[in-house]
Amino acid sequence: CIVAFSAWSWMPARGFFPAILYLPLPLVLWMTVRFGIKSASGAILVVTMTAISMALKDVTIFAAMNSDMQVLALQLFLMGFAIPVLLLGASIEGSQRAEATNRDLAHKLLFSHDEEKRRTAKELHEGVCQELSAASLIAGQIAHLPPEDLRTNAKQVELQLQKSIHDLRSASYLL
Repeated sequence: CIVAFSAWSWMPARGFFPAILYLPLPLVLWMTVRFGIKSASGAILVVTMTAISMALKDVTIFAAMNSDMQVLALQLFLMGFAIPVLLLGASIEGSQRAEATNRDLAHKLLFSHDEEKRRTAKELHEGVCQELSAASLIAGQIAHLPPEDLRTNAKQVELQLQKSIHDLRSASYLL
C-alpha cells in the first residue's frame, strides 16, 4: 500500500499510476477468498488507512490535484476497490454457508434413513417374528395332543399364521 500510494514521487512514467494503484489487490483478493468477508474488511481498512495517512503527508498518487479533488479521487478509488471485494467476500461466505447446509442436510437424511431401518427391523422382530415363534410352539404341541384337541390348536396356528401374514404385508406396504 505504501509503495502504491507513494509511487508518484519516484516513478518517472505517470502512465503506470492506475496499474500501481492496484498493487494491494492480489493480497486483498487472496485474503478475501481464504478468510472471508471479515478479512476482506480488514484488508480494505489497511488500504484505506494507508491511503489516508499517505495523503495527510502529501505523499499520494493524487498529489497533482487540489485538496478537494484529492479527497474525491481517493474516495472514488476506495469505493471502486472496496465494493467488488466486499461483494466477492459476501458471495464466498454465502456459498460456504450453502455448502455447510447441504452437508448438514445430507447427514440428517442418512441418519433418518438409518433410524427408519432400525425401526423397521425392530417392528419385524417384535411383531412378526414373535407371532411366528408362537405359531411354531403351538404346532409343536399339536404333535403330542389327542385328536379331539387337534382341531382347536390347529385353528390357533392358522390364526397366528394369518396374523403374521397380515403384519408382513402391512410392513412391506409401508416400506
